[in-house]
Amino acid sequence: MMMMMSNLICFKRKDPAQRPGMAIPGAEAAWLTPATAVAGRFFRATCVLAAAGLVVALGGCNEPAVIPGSYQTYNHPDGTFKIEYPTEWEAKGDGKGCCAWASFTSGGAEIQVDTSTAGSLVGDIARSRGQMGGGMADPDPQFAPVAEAHEHGKEGFEEAEEVVEQESVPIVTGLGDGRKSEYTGSSTFGGKKHGYRATALARDYQIRVICECPESEWESLKPAFDKVIESLSQGRPER
Repeated sequence: MMMMMSNLICFKRKDPAQRPGMAIPGAEAAWLTPATAVAGRFFRATCVLAAAGLVVALGGCNEPAVIPGSYQTYNHPDGTFKIEYPTEWEAKGDGKGCCAWASFTSGGAEIQVDTSTAGSLVGDIARSRGQMGGGMADPDPQFAPVAEAHEHGKEGFEEAEEVVEQESVPIVTGLGDGRKSEYTGSSTFGGKKHGYRATALARDYQIRVICECPESEWESLKPAFDKVIESLSQGRPER
């Protein structure tokens, strides 16, 4: 967006008289009529105001997140999931089933919850393998269905978000066993970001929780992120 604004502000239409093979007598005077001068001033003023608005909008992202003092439960309307989130943070959500989502924001910090069938299918395949040979599941945690589903999403997430993940660790949520990976990377407008990517499996879909904040706020928000992730559980449909 900053690049687009830069292009707008620096844009200048070239005088036809200056184009090779297109010299037109009196062209320069034609470009400098009162009407074009007024239009030019209006265009520059519009760009300045737009740039100022962009700076104000980005400035809001630089506000530190509210350190959670209490939590409340977000229950997705169709019962796909429920999760605790900081009371002081802004909450949004929509979608249904495998397309359900929610987000909770404060300053430059955000918690995202989304669902999909991709990871669930990977988990189903892993379960099928575990049922072979007498139905004995592989005791190695790295081959657990949720572990394979979590690993399946690693490469795409790292590439899309331009981050580097650490090794995943087992966690327990209201949906049972899960996996969580800590990651770091560069933010869009400079600086560093730090976060978690967590995975849990419901009956028909995978639920992913992304918790992220500026590097400078990681230590103060990390306990809240841990609490939110572990609170993930099955919701109840609202009628």
